[in-house]
Parts: sequence; structure tokens; C-alpha cells
Amino acid sequence: MFDIDPVDLQLDSEQSEFFRQELFRIENERPWTYSLSQLYLASHENRFLERLLTKSHWDFPMLRAHYGDLLSVALKRSPEALSAVASEWASFKYSWFQQYERPVPDWPAYVEIQEGLGIYGRTRWHRFGRRVKRLAQELLFMTTQHVCRYFDGWEWAAKKQRYLSKVLTSEYEHEYEYEYVYKY
Repeated sequence: MFDIDPVDLQLDSEQSEFFRQELFRIENERPWTYSLSQLYLASHENRFLERLLTKSHWDFPMLRAHYGDLLSVALKRSPEALSAVASEWASFKYSWFQQYERPVPDWPAYVEIQEGLGIYGRTRWHRFGRRVKRLAQELLFMTTQHVCRYFDGWEWAAKKQRYLSKVLTSEYEHEYEYEYVYKY
């Protein structure tokens, strides 16, 4: 596919709508034809997604100028959209953290996502509660360090220390468990 950027060769909005309607008319006249109008609409949506995800110079004003209709739909907070985001968040959280018995880090982007989904509260009291929780985790981490140092065989303390070390880090290392050994 040709990628002509940033000045796409495209129809203006009236011509584009006329073209889609004409494809729809042809579909109605010839029912055996593929759904050409839907394919045309999907190509417009695909181009929008491609610009959004891969073109860093396509900022919001530029996207709004070229894809205003799709941008407004993409940014709309409908129950369906929030449900889809919540489902994706649950899948991401399980794939990267829960299946490895790891905590989700309190990084700003993750906190913002969880606040937007209603998992975390947004008030200053909720944020204060999270700070208190983090302070308690830091104290517990130091306590488990001392317990592990003096009582080497206590596996629960070592496990809690490993968990808390992942909670409190600003850089997350994801450890993979490889199931296959490749032999040459």
C-alpha cells in the first residue's frame, strides 16, 4: 500500500460521502457484490488507526482536520467503549502481572487508566490513601529485609520481599519463564 504522507491524496468530505453512497447504490442493484461501501469505510478507519499509531507527527489538530469524525468517535466515553477498555486492561493486567503473581506498578499511566475505569478513586482522599499504602509497603519491605536477614529459612518473608521489591520499583523487569529449549 502506498503511504503518501502528510498530504494524503484523498477526496474531500462531500466527494467521499458521494463515493460511499454510490458504492451503496451499486450494492443494492447487484446483491451478489461484496459490501463495497463497508470496505471503503473500513479503509478510512484503517488509515486513521495507522496514522494514530505509527505517525508521531500526526497530533490531535492534524487528526481532527483529516479524521474529525473518527477521532470524535474514538475519544467518546460511551459505556461500550469503557467496557472494551476494561476488558483490554484486564487482559493486559493478567498477561503481564497476575499470571506471574506480580503487582501492577503504581506508574502514572497505569494509575490514570485505573482511575478512568473506576478501579481507583479520583479524589484527593483516594490519592492520599494510595500514598499511605505505598509508605506502608515501604516499611513492610524494610521489615521483611530484616526478617530474611535474621531468619533465612522463612519462605513467606522471602516471597513477600520479592513481591514488594516489584511493587516499589520504578523500573519493571518482566521475567519470562521459557518452556522450550531450542536444540540445534
